[in-house]
Amino acid sequence: MFLTLVVLLVALVFGGGTRNGFIGDVILQLAAVPLLIWSIFSGSSTDTPSADAARRRFWGLVFCVGLVVVPLLQLLPLPIAFWGLLPGRDVVREAFDLIGEPLGAQQISMVPELTWLAFASLIPPIAVFLGMVHLSYAERRLLSKVIIGFGLASAFLGLMQLAQGPNSTLRFFEFTNPTEAVGFFANRNHFSALLYVVTLFASCWVIDALASIQGLGRETLLRSRAIVVVAAVVLIFIALVIGQTMARSRAGLMLSIIALFAVLALAMTDRHGREMGSRTAKLMFGAAAFAIVFSLQFALLRILERFEQDPLEDARVLYARKTFELVKAYLPLGTGMGTFVPVYAMHEKPADLIPSYANRAHNDVLEVSLESGVLGMVLMGVFALWLLRQTIRVWGKSNKIEAQGFDLALMKASTVGLWLLAAHSFVDYPLRTGAIMTLAAFACGLLIPSPSGSSDHQTHKHHDGVAPVPKQRTDNPALQLPKDGAPDTAGVPREPGTQGVRPRQLWQTDKEWPESWRTKDSSAQPISSPKSDAKG
Repeated sequence: MFLTLVVLLVALVFGGGTRNGFIGDVILQLAAVPLLIWSIFSGSSTDTPSADAARRRFWGLVFCVGLVVVPLLQLLPLPIAFWGLLPGRDVVREAFDLIGEPLGAQQISMVPELTWLAFASLIPPIAVFLGMVHLSYAERRLLSKVIIGFGLASAFLGLMQLAQGPNSTLRFFEFTNPTEAVGFFANRNHFSALLYVVTLFASCWVIDALASIQGLGRETLLRSRAIVVVAAVVLIFIALVIGQTMARSRAGLMLSIIALFAVLALAMTDRHGREMGSRTAKLMFGAAAFAIVFSLQFALLRILERFEQDPLEDARVLYARKTFELVKAYLPLGTGMGTFVPVYAMHEKPADLIPSYANRAHNDVLEVSLESGVLGMVLMGVFALWLLRQTIRVWGKSNKIEAQGFDLALMKASTVGLWLLAAHSFVDYPLRTGAIMTLAAFACGLLIPSPSGSSDHQTHKHHDGVAPVPKQRTDNPALQLPKDGAPDTAGVPREPGTQGVRPRQLWQTDKEWPESWRTKDSSAQPISSPKSDAKG
């Protein structure tokens, strides 16, 4: 678990850049190499995995191999005769003719150096995913706490950035959003993506903490340390919602609203029952409403400004239309992973030029289709079908899910978070950052059963939400409760439907047992009441 924890933290701190090649990306990739090696060559550290867990881990590994194969195939040298048949390569041939250089073996990728960088960027998310499938449920819960703590730290950092203004030294990227909170990211949209995913994970702990104090009396509640835990997790939840308003991302705000409705669904489907879930949902709705009302007092006008007409709105439409044309032109093999910027600029017409710089297509589905061709489209379709199946599996009423209780809630939160990131990718590129890619890999890992084969949620002290009932003790053997499967005290046979009921509740003290129930060595006597014992 230590290696996975290290890579997650390094990714969240250094992986906020939007372009490959930052020094932070290099640090992250180097940190992920030991985890990747350990995950591939190490066996499970827990019990023998179940057949379902082994099968899901196998297909997860196959998908990771598919992700790696795409850029590697694009880097293989091809014979000139075959390479010349690929669309769009005439420009490269003309360039070689102009400089008078012979055209040797060429790759599918039009800019191989950028494809190598794209290949290296896959190391951290794949390492985290493969590392997650080795972890127990208890270790996964611990990592979720770390991610929530980092989300809280990021929200606090965003507040400090706003307080210090556009020239804040706490903004770690030269090209960034100077008037919004960005945390450890270069872009407010990606900071917003981190917050709505972390809010979903935090809601699982809020629901669990609120359920743990249900039914406790007022005096018992005030003396219990559980009230401190409840207050802490609720404050964290509120802080994350407030942090979302500081980012002022339009897509992030709308997706956060969807995330809050998903939080209510998590509460209503909680294992503690519908009635308790309804009360928990009301409390969480109140906390979210408080956070929104509190933040709008300071940021309402700034948020409304973000929903006014924005020049980038037209730019996104232009980028999408142009990228779609390029996708059709470069089928079936694409231009090479990471090559969007030079390829788009090469085909940009004077009428399409706008002040904005096309660093991305702002639609990751189209950009991946352009860069990877049919193979990328197939992988995206496979992932969407897998995520849909997992969503039905964890949100349905099937009894085939090995994770239970709190671990199942984390799985539900993961499905929602992954769908929100997928929706966000149609208008932006959150999964192009190392931090969000790694966070998505963590969420995917939660959906793979633990090698232990069953949820070990019993070790989580707040999972049942009810304190264990103390065993009743008495010195009178006749009044002790019989254990399951054992005969009643004094040889009294148990009638159907009377398991766990005291003999005093079945027989009156002035009645003798039937003759057929008497043993040969002793005669049965009526069970005396404690009052009669006290008299004599």
